[in-house]
Amino acid sequence: MELTKKEMAYLELYKGLDEGVEYLHPEANKDFRWFYGMEYNYRNINSFLSFIFSKEPKLLEHINIIYLDNIMDMIFTISDVACRYALENPVMPYHLYRMENRNNLNNYGEGGMTTSFKSTSKSNSEITVFQEDNSIALTFDTEGYVPYIDVDRIVRTSVFSDEKEILFPPCVGGSFTGIEEEQHGIHFTGVQLYDEFNESDYIDPESNRQLYEQIKKDFLKELDECKKTGEVSDNLRTYCSVVSSYIYANLRQMYNKYAKVYTEQNSQGFTK
Repeated sequence: MELTKKEMAYLELYKGLDEGVEYLHPEANKDFRWFYGMEYNYRNINSFLSFIFSKEPKLLEHINIIYLDNIMDMIFTISDVACRYALENPVMPYHLYRMENRNNLNNYGEGGMTTSFKSTSKSNSEITVFQEDNSIALTFDTEGYVPYIDVDRIVRTSVFSDEKEILFPPCVGGSFTGIEEEQHGIHFTGVQLYDEFNESDYIDPESNRQLYEQIKKDFLKELDECKKTGEVSDNLRTYCSVVSSYIYANLRQMYNKYAKVYTEQNSQGFTK
């Protein structure tokens, strides 16, 4: 799969490879690379996404956002790469595994939807490095069109190069299957990711963009103030709702567009 320099940069920076900034700014010094590596890595991106959808105060201390527009562009860009990758590789051949924070389990309830990037592994043993007291082991299967990226086939060697990673973008539908299994002494609960599009997905992205443009500076200012107190103000909650709606509207429109292409390809036996 061919990627632009920006797409490759975002993916590598997300994976913790600050060398990825070379694709964006070849002459960047070490300090600049360190800054990009901090703001664009998966921990910061997913803490940001989880916070704006959940508004959980405990996530505040993990968020470091300076250039909000760049972060949004990164989220949309990687998600678009996932859509294209799924079209080029329409059959998911893997049974996948993930250690999930228990606080995120409502993502997979009835009518649930992921609210951040979800990293899964083809290996059921190597995910144990991510096991924590507040985590639960999940298995993932997909049905129909689900955007994803087989990361190790695209990015350069990373600190998680043995992870055999499959990455799913935010705002993808899924639910518990009721299937339980034991492997390597770990109890896994089954999740199936799928996507169905309904009227709630047809939110006008343009109206959401206009609201986002109006509040983005106030959002960053309020975010900084709330990080000092450790509490989420009413204003910040309102701004989070605007930002999350903007992300949701754009991603759902994106996925719906690619799903239509997928359906057409499927009816033709995945021919191009």
